[in-house]
Amino acid sequence: MINAGQFVISKREYCGYGFRHVKLNERFILSYHQDLQVYINQQYNMLLMGTVWNVMEDMPEPIAELEHLGNQYHGYIPDEQIDLVEKNWCGRYVLIVQGRVYLDAVGLFGIFFSKEGISSSSQILADVMGLPEKIYQPPASINWLPAPLTHYEQIRRLFPGQVYDYIENKIYKRELVVQDLPENIGESGKIKYFTELFAQSLRNMAQAVPDRKILIALTGGYDSRTLLALAAYAGINFECFTLEHENMSKADMTIPRRLCDEVKCGYTYIPREKDQYSEKLNRDYGFHTGGFANDADRLFYSYGQYQKLTEKYGRCVLLRSSVWETVVFYYRKFIGDEFDPASIYGNYNAQGLVKESLQDYFIWIRNNRQEGLNACNRFYWEQRCGSWLSAIEQSFDILEDCISLQPLNCRLLISLLLGFPKEERAAKEHQLKIISYACSKLRDIEFEGKGKQAGFRTYMLRIKKLLWRLRTMGIKKTMQVYINIIKMKR
Repeated sequence: MINAGQFVISKREYCGYGFRHVKLNERFILSYHQDLQVYINQQYNMLLMGTVWNVMEDMPEPIAELEHLGNQYHGYIPDEQIDLVEKNWCGRYVLIVQGRVYLDAVGLFGIFFSKEGISSSSQILADVMGLPEKIYQPPASINWLPAPLTHYEQIRRLFPGQVYDYIENKIYKRELVVQDLPENIGESGKIKYFTELFAQSLRNMAQAVPDRKILIALTGGYDSRTLLALAAYAGINFECFTLEHENMSKADMTIPRRLCDEVKCGYTYIPREKDQYSEKLNRDYGFHTGGFANDADRLFYSYGQYQKLTEKYGRCVLLRSSVWETVVFYYRKFIGDEFDPASIYGNYNAQGLVKESLQDYFIWIRNNRQEGLNACNRFYWEQRCGSWLSAIEQSFDILEDCISLQPLNCRLLISLLLGFPKEERAAKEHQLKIISYACSKLRDIEFEGKGKQAGFRTYMLRIKKLLWRLRTMGIKKTMQVYINIIKMKR
């Protein structure tokens, strides 16, 4: 259903189908869809929306922690106290305390804002503002729009390193990396601590969604395999699935079933049937996401592949693994330890709104540095996750009986991974060590792109990417990209 699972806080009610209304104060009204899980305290000044749990063992649930803060601070709750409890939270959620808006770790519950209020949907916020309906159309060079600008001049997107006060209409910086981490525990201590913590988080998550079947999206790569190993270690009840797509590698077709056989869990392969494509579903998806999620998941939905999971399992939660890329220097081909705007503009052939938004972002980061994050990982955290992935995660709200969660979406867990050596993270060696500790037999099966698994389609995709870079970046910049790749591999 379009606009399912969304909310808006504004100066007037949003009268969409299935929306409920709560008056927060004399100026603002909360309108939220009935499918959205919402907590509101008795004073109507503390809200928690979405799916959230604590990663720690024997710690209060997030709602209980909020109620304790409210009792402890009868007036203004300091940001540092909020950070102290929220750093251990995981899930897809937004926290609002006395008008201040805090995103989840990487901003998967995206927030748009204007002088008129805030919303999880740019379309809903535009509607309550009386703006004409408008769907974003991304350029060919980049299929997502970096924050903070949107295709509405009056509406902006919040990113994870920001806190927005919608009552005062002010933006404040927020530190992303947790600083008070365990020290002097050595490599084996880090691996054990992270694995035990992640496993406990998965067990807590299972309790937070007790009426849903847990399904892990599985490919032939590192990230989903790491999650699979940790889920097996945690001892939770789950199954796995793979969705067929046009550019699928041989590894993604064959390896997932072998992995599931090793851990003795159920596995479902959902083929793509061309006659099942629905243009209506495609349009609905675009409207629901405002056009910001123009990626593979749009086709999965338009072909009805995700819907087949709910037909088989009923109410389910899909566990996905995109957040693992946050610490592995994903953009190392053109972003180093410091930002070089010209290189980023060149890589994306950035023009128009994309370039304007990036320029606005660079102004912010020049004045608001993030301790413990270099430019490469910060761009992935705030932009790739906070904009691209956030829009994709929002798209799952349109699915009936299905939610998507990224189990690494916790500031404490991401910060622990940042503690592994840079070279290990770039090569994903830290994940291999976690897999070996959690479920060693999964490491012995080859990975996507290794050996014979790098088939014809994989090479064709690499050639297409090379040609695109030559066309958009020119010979000189393209050569520099591949020189950087060679240096990193060495």
